[in-house]
Amino acid sequence: MPKLFILAAISFAVYYFFFRENSPKNDTKQTSIPETTETVETTSPAVITAAESTEAVARPVATQPAKKYTESEKLTIKSLYTKAKLAFKEADLITAKENTEQVLKLLNENSSDWKNAAELLGRINIAIFTTGYMSPDKTIHTVKRGDSLDKIAKQYHTTLKALQNLNGIPPTSSTIRLGQSITAFKGNWSIKISKSKYRLYLYNNSKLFKFYNVGTGRNNKTPEGTFEVADKIKEPTWEYNGKKYAFGSKENVLGTRWMKLRATGVTPDYQGYGIHGTWAPQSIGKMSSNGCIRMKNEDVEELYSILPKYSDTNGLLTSVTIEK
Repeated sequence: MPKLFILAAISFAVYYFFFRENSPKNDTKQTSIPETTETVETTSPAVITAAESTEAVARPVATQPAKKYTESEKLTIKSLYTKAKLAFKEADLITAKENTEQVLKLLNENSSDWKNAAELLGRINIAIFTTGYMSPDKTIHTVKRGDSLDKIAKQYHTTLKALQNLNGIPPTSSTIRLGQSITAFKGNWSIKISKSKYRLYLYNNSKLFKFYNVGTGRNNKTPEGTFEVADKIKEPTWEYNGKKYAFGSKENVLGTRWMKLRATGVTPDYQGYGIHGTWAPQSIGKMSSNGCIRMKNEDVEELYSILPKYSDTNGLLTSVTIEK
């Protein structure tokens, strides 16, 4: 595929992925009532109950001792990062990804250089995920009798929307033909959330895919432990004091997406916690919720589009670890 075409495809895909579903009517900001730690309904329409709020509180971000680099390490980091940026500009995404991953291995996470490199890695991975650029993370599936787009999505732990985007299938269609070649991104997703750093790390095959800045619970209310993404709800309704607030209303604090978290292993059976959007982006990077993980709407929409939704019987639910 000519590089010029790939560059154009990457630019369009990233624009489509980030902005297509954002609606101007939902620009209303709400800071007075955060989400709840009570029951979350998963029936349609989705209704999520919430408690009374207090103000968001900023908490110092955890730091590590500054790492001192040798001159040789500095030169290596600079060279790899320069090569990664150039490769990304030229649509050589595999080289860009490999060089950026090498840079991250050499850097202290609390440095601005790590943040810049991790942000670049996220852009590279999203470009691979949303365009026809082939990589080791993708496969070509030949449609056989009995296949459906939903079945193929489950097989490769990806989403219906991702398959539609990659294969030029309209969002309103799931039609495929016998013998058709379907490009699929092979997902093996997991999430780690650092409360002290206000970051959500998305991994594929245990390798960093992208990180997002988040808000956490006031007074350390966000529970720690292991969880899984048990449900996903688009444009959720929110219930407070017996009253339901439709998606898009100024009282609805949940933003554009909700992903329910369910405790696993020895983690206590916490109820009502999840990952969701917010109409108050200024609350990100603060202890701003009643326990849930808050993300900017555009970020939670992206994450929602990446993570598949499966039932218990699939055994492929995305694992989530929440740490201090």
